[in-house]
Amino acid sequence: MPRLKKSPKERAMANLLANINFFKTYYGYSEQRVAAVMGVSDATYSNRKNNPASFKLGELLKLASSFNCSVLLPPVQEVRT
Repeated sequence: MPRLKKSPKERAMANLLANINFFKTYYGYSEQRVAAVMGVSDATYSNRKNNPASFKLGELLKLASSFNCSVLLPPVQEVRT
């Protein structure tokens, strides 16, 4: 059976994880350090990676500050479908 096209929400979540992984590797952060920067436990960070929609904006802002980048949110209608 052919793969189904990813929804805009699925693409946004995959892109979020890819960006976190890129910056984590670029700055040499461990999984534990990323969790510490976000202010969550290792288990919570692991859960967030398994369900990227559960990331809180404050956590993403802390990561962005640590990675010297910004958080851009897609328009609401693009991720609802």
